[in-house]
Amino acid sequence: MTQPTPWQLRESPRAAQVAAPGVTPWAQMQRALRSGWTASLRGNAGYLVAAVANLVTLVMLFRPWITVTGPDGMARADAFGRIEATTSYLMAWSGSGPSTADISGTWAIFTTATIIVLVTVVVINLRIGKAALYRIAVASGIAVAIFVLLTMRNLNSRASDLMAMTARSWDAGGQVGSWIQWAFSGGDLMLPGVRSSGYSTTSFTGAALIACGASMVAAVAAITQWMIQRSKR
Repeated sequence: MTQPTPWQLRESPRAAQVAAPGVTPWAQMQRALRSGWTASLRGNAGYLVAAVANLVTLVMLFRPWITVTGPDGMARADAFGRIEATTSYLMAWSGSGPSTADISGTWAIFTTATIIVLVTVVVINLRIGKAALYRIAVASGIAVAIFVLLTMRNLNSRASDLMAMTARSWDAGGQVGSWIQWAFSGGDLMLPGVRSSGYSTTSFTGAALIACGASMVAAVAAITQWMIQRSKR
């Protein structure tokens, strides 16, 4: 087999690759794929940050977002409106009876669907690189941030319903329940002026704050990457 001359190697890099000892075609293909993926990742760093941040948001959607503690126990709800509660049935004999909050999960469903769209578009666009898909990724990142804020607003608007689940009733049946709790479970004796008792209002959990922060980071990262790409055109 004829070997290429030194000046042929200088003129033809491909000939140098073929003649290089110990470099197999499989190794050359791996090197080409690796360099291609490296270039794709480098040019889409902002979109990758947005995808990862929104995956964090997706995980947080299934954790409790809002929590309430009252005389009759504790109640908490996730972004989809699923409620977990504890109760000592203070209102079992009350005329109004125990209540259950009704929280819609519509905004959380929209958030989940939009996150799936964003992550799918980013993964596909690592190889395709279509400008239209970049715009979809940016729009999805902004939409997720808005949907997360609307989810928090929706939960906050239902905070009073959650609080009612843990409150005591002031009618005769409710007072009987309070006295039984004081006598057998160490509850507070509800007599005016006897003692002060602490109580808490509703509060957002760490999962809600993480989801909100991650969605904001995702939106900013996607917008920044898109603006950088536009400036290079």
